[in-house]
Amino acid sequence: MVKIILLLLAFGLSTLTTLLLNFDAAWKIAISIIGMGIGFIIVFALIFFLILILFGLKVKKGEVATKYSKTYHHLYSIYQIFALSFFGVKLTTNGLDMIPKDTNFVLVQNHTSNLDPMFTDAILRKYPLIFVSKESLFRLPFFGKIITHMGYVKLSRKNAMNDASEIVRGVRWTRAGEVCLGIYPEGTRNKTYPNPELLQFKEGSISMIKKASRPIVVSVMRGTRDVNNGLLTRVHKVQFDVVKVIRLEAVESMNNEELEKEIREAMLEGIRNPSTKKEKVRLY
Repeated sequence: MVKIILLLLAFGLSTLTTLLLNFDAAWKIAISIIGMGIGFIIVFALIFFLILILFGLKVKKGEVATKYSKTYHHLYSIYQIFALSFFGVKLTTNGLDMIPKDTNFVLVQNHTSNLDPMFTDAILRKYPLIFVSKESLFRLPFFGKIITHMGYVKLSRKNAMNDASEIVRGVRWTRAGEVCLGIYPEGTRNKTYPNPELLQFKEGSISMIKKASRPIVVSVMRGTRDVNNGLLTRVHKVQFDVVKVIRLEAVESMNNEELEKEIREAMLEGIRNPSTKKEKVRLY
């Protein structure tokens, strides 16, 4: 749908340009065809940067979120719909019915691409989901401002005091029921997936999951590493599966080592035995 709208806008722009040029019919046809391609890129770029500029409104440099922002989450959802539709990403899911309906939760997931949070948030956009993310994402123009305002937890791994403060904030918001917290236990992207299928979990990640004191939704994502290949020429299929939900009573009864083992085994099972049941995600 997004591509069709962009093509229509590009066609209008190209037609208007050729009508204003004083060339014969043959040249007008050639210029119109070339103009369609150029117009498509121009229209996409204008809309893309307009959305990004909207992200940055009213967000000052160095500002720290004091609460979760539904407004900015809605803006982020608009951006997701636009970007994923334009780049031909098809999202499918399984197991969403397992997610707790009476409480917020901690989401844990394998991590193979920088795009993982975007895909996950698009699928779970009805939840107040924020992620624990690396500092470099917060430095991205416009985008860094929106995730700051949404309340993403920023970890630099260089300033222990700032990291500790961010972790405390993320845990406090989660325990208060304000947000659902997304954590990648591996702590970084698995750049050599599927060898190994999962990296070693970070001790700090497991500790944060435990301290959040909420049910744990264990999930796995597939297909995100291939999205950058043939970005505009291929349909990219991304699958999101909820493989297990660890109830709060079970979380509180386990120590960190037991909890890590429980999460890891569930993830590996989901990776090795993908579900054949799939439900398409409607972006709009």
